[in-house]
Amino acid sequence: MVKAKVSVWAGVFPILIGILVTPLALQSASVMAISGPDALTALFPWAQAVKAAVLHLPADVSTRTSQLLMYLQFPLYGVVMAKLRERPLLLAFGAVALLHVIGAIAAILLAHMSNPSLRFY
Repeated sequence: MVKAKVSVWAGVFPILIGILVTPLALQSASVMAISGPDALTALFPWAQAVKAAVLHLPADVSTRTSQLLMYLQFPLYGVVMAKLRERPLLLAFGAVALLHVIGAIAAILLAHMSNPSLRFY
């Protein structure tokens, strides 16, 4: 019976940490925004990727989706870590880091593809 309580706590804990980190990340994003969009890509890559002009999303859709991703990014990282709780901790952190890096690469590539002087498409 004790093991069930521990496993539930182990599954909920990363999600709670993600929820608690989100306001801190949003506050730091307001400071990082002074440096420009490249600084925000380091913190919120998925939100920046959605805002890329090459995707041809309407402005209201990309803005709302970007805002939503800013609030959900870290709790979703917590969900990924919770799903990998039976694996070694390093693997869970590595999966989240890889997911973040993939988002940053996607955001950078989409930003460069949005440059009208470059013809990638």
